[in-house]
Amino acid sequence: MFRKIVKAAAVLLFLAGACILIYPWAGRIYGIWKSEHLIREFQDMREAKDSGQQEESADDKGEDGRFPDLEEGEFTELRRDMEAYNRQIYERGQAGLQDAWDFEQEIFPLDEYDLETEVIGYIESEALDVCLPLYIGTSYEHLAEGAAVLSQTSMPTGGENTNCVIAGHRGWRGIPMFQNIEALQEGDIIWITNLWERLAYRVVRTTVITPDDIGAVRIVDGQDMLTLITCHPYTKNYQRYVVYCVRTHDAVYHGTDREETTAEDQELNRFLAGRQKEQPEFVSSEEQIEREKIISRAGLAGAVILIGILAAAAAMSSREKRKKRKKRQAGEGKT
Repeated sequence: MFRKIVKAAAVLLFLAGACILIYPWAGRIYGIWKSEHLIREFQDMREAKDSGQQEESADDKGEDGRFPDLEEGEFTELRRDMEAYNRQIYERGQAGLQDAWDFEQEIFPLDEYDLETEVIGYIESEALDVCLPLYIGTSYEHLAEGAAVLSQTSMPTGGENTNCVIAGHRGWRGIPMFQNIEALQEGDIIWITNLWERLAYRVVRTTVITPDDIGAVRIVDGQDMLTLITCHPYTKNYQRYVVYCVRTHDAVYHGTDREETTAEDQELNRFLAGRQKEQPEFVSSEEQIEREKIISRAGLAGAVILIGILAAAAAMSSREKRKKRKKRQAGEGKT
């Protein structure tokens, strides 16, 4: 009896160890599936409310980047209100702009519209290796599932005098999210897909700021911008890593990963550098992230080995039991 208890305890310990080692990979796989599911829901909603071509795929668009069937669809009022919101915050100087991780922010009232999901688009980048659902408002729940537009910054519709600031975790429960943000370089292309069109933005500057330097992500007069922001350094989070991007109309979806920067990009880069409160010391997170990936891979390998040992032990135990049973049956036959 005692031997059975010890054996059962050993099996449970092996299984618990294997689960711990597998957890980061399971979280990653689930996170990727969840992101794809949320994006698919968004695409289905857009297609279902399509006023023109019900069979049109969410990936089909006109030459100007707009989805041709939504010029006068059910989302017209929402777009008009988002653009009005963008003008309003610009004219008011973005009063109330706060750090993305304050979590208590007034947001655009998306619940007033007939939407079947809170996802209002998605962000993707080949260099960043992400495709994440996009939410309005940096709540705990939103940042746990994707990226989110910071309150008091522009809605993701593009246009002059806009800067859509999108926040994301540096990784969450095994899901990478903005973990590899340091891989982005000047010229890389980031895509934003909203209900009406797909927008391309070219990276013009990367930097780190202090959490209280929120003015560093304000709208730049005359510009159509996208800004990514996340915690830095990785796991320590006492700074913010910022990626500034400017709208480009020349990129081809699934055809252009990066573009050459321009003289205007360099001028904007200098302006953005000049308006920072200070330039904190930059500490790269790449080595730590790579080390974590190696440990994660080793953990997965260890889990596979543990499961293999358990399977082999179970097979041996089963074989021994069969041998004993056969011997017992043979002995009973002789008697």
